[in-house]
Amino acid sequence: MRNLKTPIVLLTCSLATSVRAQPSVSGDSVEDRSTVDIDGHVHDHWVARDARGLAIDPEQFYRDVGRPDLIDARANRRTLARTTLVGGLGLVGVSAYFISRAASTHANTRICDPEWHTFSQFAECSHANVEAESAAGRQGGRYMLYAGGAALTGAAVLVISASLFMHPEPVTEEEAERLAADARRRRVTSITPYAEPGGGGLVIAGRF
Repeated sequence: MRNLKTPIVLLTCSLATSVRAQPSVSGDSVEDRSTVDIDGHVHDHWVARDARGLAIDPEQFYRDVGRPDLIDARANRRTLARTTLVGGLGLVGVSAYFISRAASTHANTRICDPEWHTFSQFAECSHANVEAESAAGRQGGRYMLYAGGAALTGAAVLVISASLFMHPEPVTEEEAERLAADARRRRVTSITPYAEPGGGGLVIAGRF
């Protein structure tokens, strides 16, 4: 019986000292910093904090909670915000261009003097001037229509851009809190025993 105790003791020590675990990433939390404007609109904003309460970058938070895809989504929102800003400003410039064209549109009229022309020539000259004025008015109206369309579209695009800049994160505060809670709930995912020539142990894989 004394010969059987030695390997049992060795195996027990091996099991006690061979537990392997992954580092913990489940201590992140979310601080709500949303604001409400005078119109009652809620502007969602949140700050991620690590287990020590220190603020961390949102991208690090997404890595910690196991959602690296949200890093790409955040980058895409930032790119879209910049693109819409440039596009909106460009459309405002187009609108200004058409307004200037409308302001500079003048009718190509002639001087009609009855003392210089016969009655028929004077009537023809007057009629030509009326047609020229009408054509210039229509052209100016088209320019203003183009300017209005560009201005309205540019304003809508700039509103989208401003919203993206004000809300750069792809998830709301509530969704971020849910991600943090899910990460905290993820504990041990697997326990695998193993044996080696010198003993054995357990491989514990998970997040603590």
